[in-house]
Amino acid sequence: MLDVQLRRFRRMVRGVMKMALGGVRVVSCRLMIACFVVRCRLAVMTRCVFMVFGCEIMVLCRLLGHVSSLRFGAGLGTA
Repeated sequence: MLDVQLRRFRRMVRGVMKMALGGVRVVSCRLMIACFVVRCRLAVMTRCVFMVFGCEIMVLCRLLGHVSSLRFGAGLGTA
């Protein structure tokens, strides 16, 4: 089992050694683009999660009869 894995590893190393320098640049560039996209999507996802939690807190406050801070802070309603 170990020699099969070592053969695969050697075959992969030989393939990388044969790869042209331009191919390495393309792979690294695409990897950087993929990392950037993943980071942006992670930021969007966390923002959406925080927004959902904020909405849930507002719903719970309304259900429990608490007064919203929007009435007093933004002047949207009368006290």
